Amino acid sequence: MTEIVKVNTEKSRFEPDAVYAKPIDLVNEPGLTRGQKIAALERWELSLQDRIRATGEGMAPEAGQTAVESATVVEIAQALALLREQPPDPTAT
Repeated sequence: MTEIVKVNTEKSRFEPDAVYAKPIDLVNEPGLTRGQKIAALERWELSLQDRIRATGEGMAPEAGQTAVESATVVEIAQALALLREQPPDPTAT
């Protein structure tokens, strides 16, 4: 039986942290191409780095926020490495 995938690709691509709990969840998303996943992860990473940098410049984070964000940056790097190791899918559009 075929499973119908219903994913908001726009939100997944441009606000991945609002859609996925962990970067690996994005990697496992069947509704996005490899390239879209890489771009979304890179966007997520930049957003986190901006927040971490803002915290270092005096903006007060919520309790434990910086540690969680730093851990997520590491998870994103691991997810990107997984995707970049995979050969491109020649059937992807």
